[in-house]
Amino acid sequence: MKSDLLGQLILTGVSGQRLDPGTEKLFRKIQPGGYILFARNIESASQLRKLIDDLRDLSEVEPIITIDQEADAFHASV
Repeated sequence: MKSDLLGQLILTGVSGQRLDPGTEKLFRKIQPGGYILFARNIESASQLRKLIDDLRDLSEVEPIITIDQEADAFHASV
């Protein structure tokens, strides 16, 4: 596998509800294959949509984006 494609093997979390410049730079460089979002990443439907759009914009290949429901904590937060 080419070293520039190794990031495609990574499914990573996101630290907050928005991407900071350092995280954007890291994700743009590594090019993770996917992201997992948790209740801590979700404030509202519109904020979640922006976060997902921002993650997709960083990727050269369409990433897999998943949401862990954390025993229905997701439903309570949106």
